[in-house]
Amino acid sequence: MAQHSPQQPAGVSIAGGTSLAFLSNLAINDRSFDKDLIEVYGKESYIYFMEKLGKKTQVDNQTFYHYEVGGKLYSAVQVASATGGASPGVVATITVSAGSHRNAGTESPLRVGEVVSILASGIHGKITAINKTSASAHTATIYPLLSTDAFLPAANGWLLFKGLQDVGEGSDTFEGIQNTTRKISNTITEFREDYTILDRAAAERIEWAVNGVHYYQRKGTRDTEKKFLNSIDDKLMFGTVVNNTNLTASGAVGTKGAINQIASGGSSLGYTAGAIAMSDFQSMTRIFDQNGAPVRSVSIPGNTEQLVCDVSKWSDTVGQCWWFCRGRCKIRFQISEC
Repeated sequence: MAQHSPQQPAGVSIAGGTSLAFLSNLAINDRSFDKDLIEVYGKESYIYFMEKLGKKTQVDNQTFYHYEVGGKLYSAVQVASATGGASPGVVATITVSAGSHRNAGTESPLRVGEVVSILASGIHGKITAINKTSASAHTATIYPLLSTDAFLPAANGWLLFKGLQDVGEGSDTFEGIQNTTRKISNTITEFREDYTILDRAAAERIEWAVNGVHYYQRKGTRDTEKKFLNSIDDKLMFGTVVNNTNLTASGAVGTKGAINQIASGGSSLGYTAGAIAMSDFQSMTRIFDQNGAPVRSVSIPGNTEQLVCDVSKWSDTVGQCWWFCRGRCKIRFQISEC
């Protein structure tokens, strides 16, 4: 049997005491470092925005939908052109723009007996005759209510409908206006995020820890879960449908996110980036008010910014708005005059 011989000498003398050089080889496997992985980019989790809004529900089919009122109670039409009416009290003939028609240009809100007003001037007139034979170019014959008024709306101007007024005693039955509804549809979509780790990599202990666990599998599964949840939130907020036939073979149809759904069905307002002015805020709140927005409205003008406006205060002399950044920054400012 081989014999073990202790190394001799067992120790040495060192002038001045044990030095760092002596210990360096002994300490190399016990380095001093932070045992936790540093999250330099923050939590990188932007989920649950839709949950916080409380606007989620379960659906039973791939396609889901709801119905909305198609427009306000009273109509308005845009003027393509107008003839006559230059002199006070005389008749004018207006042609309605194509955008103020429905059903391939065959329907419009024009009817005999309707009192209308010119948006730009407030002058009132009454429709006495209509012609709907030309698709997307219906015409109306209008007399001003006051003999001293000239009823001549400008091209691209608007006529506001007031209803059947001043019909006189014993009037006949007039045409009714059927207010429309619209169907808003969307689809659900599928989500997936995969993470694969082999057996040796899963079992190998690493130096730094994630939540006190020294295995990379913990970081991999945690990151995968966050990416999956972020993907859901991103699709629900910014997603679009899938209609490219090269991508739909698997049955994927996508879903229209909240922002794209709002943008496609609402009003839009452009402004110069970095140079937003008080007039832009006034235009925003006018649009909110015109479309029946709540007293406090939330809009998202960019992918990372959120604007909250107290619309009710714009009718006074003070308006308040707050900007928020989605993620790590939070900025607030108040506008004190409008």
